[in-house]
Amino acid sequence: MKAGAGRHFPDGSVIVFDLLEAKQEGGALTEGKRKLLGVIVKNSKQYSATGGWGFEGFGEGSPDKRLVDPAKGGAKTQCFACHMAQAKHDYVFSNYRP
Repeated sequence: MKAGAGRHFPDGSVIVFDLLEAKQEGGALTEGKRKLLGVIVKNSKQYSATGGWGFEGFGEGSPDKRLVDPAKGGAKTQCFACHMAQAKHDYVFSNYRP
């Protein structure tokens, strides 16, 4: 991610997205419960239909609350449809933050 714009992630790359609820307590925003845990894995051959990325999503981070089922085409319709806008950045929204 340090490479910045125009980067290309090699096969085997894994990115985890942890979406947390934001709560206001004592005049400050604090971390609430986990809403979603998203995982993407780069494998250009296996996931060629979705830019080389495999997508998974779990409600509250629980494996029992699978939100994206690649076997049912969920990755293409639920995830990749939005990630296509980031084609110039290897379909990844995140950037490196030191």
